Amino acid sequence: MNSSIQLQATPSLSILSALATQQMLYVLIDAVPTLPSGSLPPVGLNLCLLLDRSGSMQGEKIAHLREAVRILLRSMSPGDIVSIVLFDDRVDTLLSPQAVGDPALLDALLPNIRERGGTALAFGLRRALQLVESGMAADRINRILLLTDGETWGDEEECKQIAAACGARGIGIQAFGLGAEWKASLLDAVAQASGGQSDYLATPDSLVTGFVKAVRALQVTWVRNATLTLRLPTGVRPRAAWRVVPQIKRLEPRFVTDRNVLTPLGEIQNAVGQSVLFELMLEPRGVGAVRIAQAELEFDIPTRGILSEKIREDVIVTLQEEGRPLPPLNPRVMNLAEKVNAFKLQTRALDEAALGNRSGATQQLRALATQLLDLGAEDLALTAAQQASALEQNMALDEAAKKLLQYGTRNLGEEGEAIAPPTSQKPQSSTPATTSSADTASAVSLSRPADISADREPAAPATHEEPQA
Repeated sequence: MNSSIQLQATPSLSILSALATQQMLYVLIDAVPTLPSGSLPPVGLNLCLLLDRSGSMQGEKIAHLREAVRILLRSMSPGDIVSIVLFDDRVDTLLSPQAVGDPALLDALLPNIRERGGTALAFGLRRALQLVESGMAADRINRILLLTDGETWGDEEECKQIAAACGARGIGIQAFGLGAEWKASLLDAVAQASGGQSDYLATPDSLVTGFVKAVRALQVTWVRNATLTLRLPTGVRPRAAWRVVPQIKRLEPRFVTDRNVLTPLGEIQNAVGQSVLFELMLEPRGVGAVRIAQAELEFDIPTRGILSEKIREDVIVTLQEEGRPLPPLNPRVMNLAEKVNAFKLQTRALDEAALGNRSGATQQLRALATQLLDLGAEDLALTAAQQASALEQNMALDEAAKKLLQYGTRNLGEEGEAIAPPTSQKPQSSTPATTSSADTASAVSLSRPADISADREPAAPATHEEPQA
């Protein structure tokens, strides 16, 4: 076991029945860096703040944005490189790339963050890319931190192309949408194309927390260029792969061979790590202990001079005669599988609503509310139930609630960090906005579906021979 990273493989069941039919098994792969706090200096950053200053940012939003920038600068190290770009339908470079130094000296720039104009994101992205490129270094994390509160007009494809160019250069985009009026599909596409992440900030007072959390995560991301390979024996095939920590996301692994599945992970934050949940289909096998997979993690830790380090972990299960009692399912694996299912339900619900299928969307939202309540995410459950009621009353889905559900279920993988509803959100039905646990359960159970088994992916057993290394 490498002392820098813990690699752990956990099946949903370690003892399986030797069935005559194929069966499905979840396998959770955890890759968690465990570098001692203080053993390494903070990762050097080359960060461009790309900030929306369009007219819709006036008032409370722009005031909180100035304060968020002020505090973010103080959370960076003096040697970090920072630049600031402001965009509306024009672009201005507020700060060219330079070392942070004494952040108090930069405070004089903050009053120049003033709202004006429309929103043209592509211009800002292109300028931010140029500035980050000018300060790039192999020992730094190169990043664009984007904030917008509205939709860009007429340049979405250009935005995606620039984001892809960022990704090709190793420049990730951390995209934040503020409030309810921005286009989630665009920010998601921009973040994904660049190898970054997107997230939702419900209210202006969440700007400081969002910005500082993003910077602090980067500062302890010593592990870079990580790739997870799952080697499978004959008779085992992957059905799906989901990143479940830190954010839930469907992955698209590629087959290096018909038995080697490669999943790029990129950067891995210290102590938080990344976790991937595989759904494996297992063909019938006889009784006995078998290795059904081998996980291999390859990674770099540049600050320690570690390049292309590899660690491996076997996934071993025991097959026993059918009819003998089985141990309980692994609770953590199944909890994460249920969170993935909640994310699937949310996606289906919003897709059905977008297609105009109110009945289908309502059914999915009711199932989602039930699942979220089972997971203990009571505020999200209440929001799902309220939106189901809104559809039943021929009302439109609330834009803020849609983003809350989309990003709240995505963040269920961050144990205990699902987004809380904005305090200004108004309920869409007669259900009270503030409830006790019992009240939430009652609101959800009003339309608890009789059977949502089609939306639940039950774990099943497995079988196998040795994978080829």
